[in-house]
Amino acid sequence: NTLTFRGKGNNSSKWIYTTKIACSLPYALLDNGYINMCSSNYQTFYSYNTKNNIVNQTQKTIIPYYTNDYLTINDSLYVFVKNFLYYYQNANWNIISPIVPNTPALSFATVIANNYYVIDISNNRSLQYNFANNSWQNITFTNILTSSILGCVGIDSNGYIFTKDAHLWKYNPLKNTLIDISKFPKAVSQYQKIFSFKNKLYLVITNTTNANLEIWTFDITTNNWKQIEEFPLTQHKYSFLFSVVNNNDLYVAFNFIITEDINYTVLWKLKL
Repeated sequence: NTLTFRGKGNNSSKWIYTTKIACSLPYALLDNGYINMCSSNYQTFYSYNTKNNIVNQTQKTIIPYYTNDYLTINDSLYVFVKNFLYYYQNANWNIISPIVPNTPALSFATVIANNYYVIDISNNRSLQYNFANNSWQNITFTNILTSSILGCVGIDSNGYIFTKDAHLWKYNPLKNTLIDISKFPKAVSQYQKIFSFKNKLYLVITNTTNANLEIWTFDITTNNWKQIEEFPLTQHKYSFLFSVVNNNDLYVAFNFIITEDINYTVLWKLKL
């Protein structure tokens, strides 16, 4: 149940197998220590308890639409999908405010200094939600095209934007400025996810050369990249589904396909 790999810098780290579920579950929501997962057709829901490794099937609707981009502000859960900002309260999703004019479905959202930002790729703009007056404010980028953005994340009072040319940009929301602070040290084979944890930026990519899932960190104080772990996808015939962070643990879900009609969601855990 434990795989030990030799990490970068001669550090040995472990992936821990937690569970597998007999269907593909590409969408997940972390809620109070539970990883709630959903199939792509909305027909199947499972809940995984990170405290005791117990999986239960449930009929509880956990997401308003297909997405993994849930964000927390002041211990409250928010998600932006299909032009609407949703708020999660008492096991129900509530619509807060739509963006006018409509924002295309392809967009990114992040929290910077307890403010909610949406990056609208098609219209080359970012938008900040004002909680005080329930309104959106347009912010235009001047340095980069939003169509080149792969992902974004907020750390402290700044945003960090990762682009297709493997550059990392630092966004100051007060001055509305973007600064190119780093170039990722290798070609980005297949981008999977960017997230933050304890003032560090984490990048999850798939190396298509050796078919390994790679996890990198970026230290915002030193502006240095470091690969901390990799997972041999071909060894297990896996493909990436989603990842969530609970306390100090990174949970990564893979799709394990046996036949066209038989596949599993396999969940592994890595201590950060």
